[in-house]
Amino acid sequence: MTQNARSHNARSQNAGRMAFDGDVTGYLATRLAAALITVLTLGFGFPYALVLVQRWNARHLVLGGSRVVFGGRASDLLRDWVVWWPCVLLTLGFYAFAVFPRVIRWVWDHTDYRALWLVAGAPEPSYVRPLVAPARVHLSFFSEPGLHQSLS
Repeated sequence: MTQNARSHNARSQNAGRMAFDGDVTGYLATRLAAALITVLTLGFGFPYALVLVQRWNARHLVLGGSRVVFGGRASDLLRDWVVWWPCVLLTLGFYAFAVFPRVIRWVWDHTDYRALWLVAGAPEPSYVRPLVAPARVHLSFFSEPGLHQSLS
């Protein structure tokens, strides 16, 4: 049996399965480095810390026989973060309730799950769609009835 055939068989046996192969040392070292980056930069380094943690998570997470890919760059989030972070501080943390969903959305937007099923040659399962494209949050509460504004 060739290496390619063995690899395909392993992927097909693991289709739909999840595995995490990280160790506690790497986990703690990554989180400690992220915390130090955030604290030493007074919070402005949080995008770099977040990318460090998300890349470590993606490198150690296997879904359906393939690794998750995180392609976010801290510089992309930093543009918004330099506006959001002072607002969080000025509002004594209350603005964090608005920032947190945006940061989570940014992480989801830069994490590639769809390629996992394309590598195996199987069609994308229907349950993957919410992972790939989370539903937009409508702010209809703040607008006139019938008018919907979605977060971007």
